[in-house]
Amino acid sequence: MQECDTESAIDASRRDRELLGDFNLSFVYGEVNSFSSMRIILERVAAIRSIGPSSLFLDLGAGVGKAMLAVALLSPCTKILGIEYLETLVCKGNKMIEFSTREFPDLKLEERLQLIQGDFLAYPWEKEADFVFANSTW
Repeated sequence: MQECDTESAIDASRRDRELLGDFNLSFVYGEVNSFSSMRIILERVAAIRSIGPSSLFLDLGAGVGKAMLAVALLSPCTKILGIEYLETLVCKGNKMIEFSTREFPDLKLEERLQLIQGDFLAYPWEKEADFVFANSTW
């Protein structure tokens, strides 16, 4: 999925921000670049609190959903939700989810992963999520 590589996602993020006329510092693009990084994060979380099939993992500012996919592949979570403000990144991410669903049909990714466009400040995530992930680089 070349359109979901880091450089393509950064370019899409930059274009969307320019179109919105909002190039402020609250919109920085960062992503999980390796599954091993996400595995370490999940291991540390699991040492504190159990991650089970009924756990809701929420990714705030999900970008193209790479962290979400890593959680789906590395954990028993069956509810993984990403919220991303920039529409182009959501479109790219949903294409990646569709591709991954075809590549790994036994994992039922279409049932486990949901990437939506919206403002996570307006979403009542604090009432629903068991685990909240927000990643940004500078």
